[in-house]
Amino acid sequence: MSGRVTRHRTDGNEEGPHRHARGADVLRTTVPVTMRGRTVPVSCLRREGEAPPVLILPGLGMPAMEALGIAPERVLPGRSLLVPDIPGTGRTPGTRDLTVEDLATLAAALVGHLDAGPAVVVGHSMGGLAGLFLCRDRPGLVAGFVNVEGNLGPGDCFVSRRVVVEPVAAVAASLGRSRAAGMARYARTLAAVRDVGTLRSVSRSLVEHSTSSPLLTWFTRLEVPSLFITGASGRELPYLGTLRAAGIPVVSLGRSGHFPMYSRPAAYYRAVEEFVEGVDRGTAAG
Repeated sequence: MSGRVTRHRTDGNEEGPHRHARGADVLRTTVPVTMRGRTVPVSCLRREGEAPPVLILPGLGMPAMEALGIAPERVLPGRSLLVPDIPGTGRTPGTRDLTVEDLATLAAALVGHLDAGPAVVVGHSMGGLAGLFLCRDRPGLVAGFVNVEGNLGPGDCFVSRRVVVEPVAAVAASLGRSRAAGMARYARTLAAVRDVGTLRSVSRSLVEHSTSSPLLTWFTRLEVPSLFITGASGRELPYLGTLRAAGIPVVSLGRSGHFPMYSRPAAYYRAVEEFVEGVDRGTAAG
């Protein structure tokens, strides 16, 4: 495997690696990823552990620590885990004209870095769309796919659509006044994004695909076991019936909103772990 591993800060408050109860450290590693001829040093949280490995793809503007929502040692204990800072967030530098296709390329490179066979991909929001592209184009890299309210239609761009046309600070301030579960914390994360150009570029790509690409059709025709997780805000999503009719299990986490890793982490990660166990046993639906 390539990449540089470090044991210095893993977040803004602690020195050293996060120690898992079973003895496995969560470390920082840097993985060079080439996207359209440009190599970007992608900073990731990494833990060695049991197969199948799990790759978590963050939502818009969310670095790895925020994508987890809780301390890394509490996330899927014992599992091999990799979570990137998407370009323009955390410790990963931005890159001009970032697209969803680039994020799928990044995800494929990270699965290769894991060097442990196909991975279970868990994608939240924007990460769900990137995971969908990966599953569609490189299904051999994916053992299973957990789509956490990833973009599947024009109505799924409630933040990215605004980021394209409004100052990010104004969008974050507006979201910060929302009473929706987890939204105030996300607003602070969005306000802290330093590379607004990269954020706006990938937001534009999100809006374009959500508006014009047949995402729901792609999702229902995937060749890998899949699960869709939604919060209370997603109960009225117009396509949930279509997903169930296609044999894709839907887990609805009441009172969790769009950010279940913030508002109901225990229930959220229990649902993910049960799916990963099903993939491991060969019994996962979807």
